[in-house]
Amino acid sequence: MVTIDDAWVRALNAKLAAGSGSTPDPLVLQYVVTDDGIDAADYRYHLVLGPDGDRAFPGAADAPDATFRLSAATAESIRSGERSSEEAFLAGDLDLEGDTTAIVEAHRRRRDA
Repeated sequence: MVTIDDAWVRALNAKLAAGSGSTPDPLVLQYVVTDDGIDAADYRYHLVLGPDGDRAFPGAADAPDATFRLSAATAESIRSGERSSEEAFLAGDLDLEGDTTAIVEAHRRRRDA
C-alpha cells in the first residue's frame, strides 16, 4: 500500500525540480488523496506550475485553480509515470473541480511552445 505524506511530496518535488517550468502562466493545482473515501484520512498537497519551474508542497493551497481528488494508488501511478493525469481522469480514477479552462489553456500553451 502506498502512503502519501510529506516525505512523498518532498520526493515528488525533487522530481519536479529536475525539469523546467511546464506552463507559461502560474497554475496552482491542489490534490486531495483519499483513503477509501474516509474524510479523516484525506491528505492534501499542491503543485505550483509556472515558467520558473514546477514545485510540490505539502498541505492545502490558499487559492487553487483546480482541485483533484484521487486515491493514494492513483497518485503514485501518476508520480511514477505509470500513467498520466489525463489517463486517470478518463478512467474515472481522478475527480476534478475548479477552473478546467485554466488547465486546458495551460496544456494547450505548453503543447504549442
